[in-house]
Amino acid sequence: MHKRLARGFTIVEIATVVFIIAILATVTIVVFNNVQIQSRDTKRDNDMVTLGSLLDKYYLNNGSYPIGCGDTTCASGSWWGFQAPDNINVTTTLSQLGTVLGTSSLQTVDPLLPNSQTPFTGQYYSVPNNVPGYVYRGGQSILPSFSGTGTINIIKLYDSGSSKYCTLSVNLSSTPVGQDVASYVLAYYSQADNVWNLYMGKYGVRPTIDSTSTSGYCVIKN
Repeated sequence: MHKRLARGFTIVEIATVVFIIAILATVTIVVFNNVQIQSRDTKRDNDMVTLGSLLDKYYLNNGSYPIGCGDTTCASGSWWGFQAPDNINVTTTLSQLGTVLGTSSLQTVDPLLPNSQTPFTGQYYSVPNNVPGYVYRGGQSILPSFSGTGTINIIKLYDSGSSKYCTLSVNLSSTPVGQDVASYVLAYYSQADNVWNLYMGKYGVRPTIDSTSTSGYCVIKN
């Protein structure tokens, strides 16, 4: 009787198996990351609706939207001003935001953050950036002393890693003095679509996408 010789795998066979496993692992990681990104965008869309509803209620109770510039501080310009310090900015925590908007809890907004942290980021966005961040702009009004015309930028969002811009402006010529220049603007950067998604309030003057914006880089969602 002849003994069968044990035959191991060849180098080529092992390399082929390793290559296939590597491809499958790569595809799995890509799919998983895409699902996470889509889920994150869906969550942010839901957050915009939640915050928007609270901001519109604030307007009905106070006659204007909360003051905020989308950065650390608000500064008066030659055409617009504020009646009080800004109360929504990149240092506003969820707990403070709940106090401003008159609700006991905002844990439904970005539940990964504790009440002691802020969901807001400044208007300068660097891609890639997985840190949750919303931009808020609102509460500004034309000063009674202003007599100019033309358009003025309300908010300018961009990807610091490219030359893409998302700019919103209002026409001062057709906006009554003393009126809120813009309904609030809430924005977040969609990592799935690589665009800025914008939400605006029901009240005040709605800004429009400026001609300096990169085509398709601003998406008004409501």
